[in-house]
Amino acid sequence: MTEHIDGKIVVIAGANSGLDETTVRHLAQARAKLVLGVRRLDRLQALAGGLGLLREAVRRQDTETGKTS
Repeated sequence: MTEHIDGKIVVIAGANSGLDETTVRHLAQARAKLVLGVRRLDRLQALAGGLGLLREAVRRQDTETGKTS
């Protein structure tokens, strides 16, 4: 299933729980480039840490202003 995933960009909303979290972990192991949407930043940071991503890999965008931090 993941033989041609390396380098592909995959977008997942709700990425920090349940089946989506499992999918994120699987795709990360297959070397996909991930764009993840979540409601709770702390859970995204924990997931990113568990995947060995640098803190700089996590970005927050305010849905009201569009500003990124």
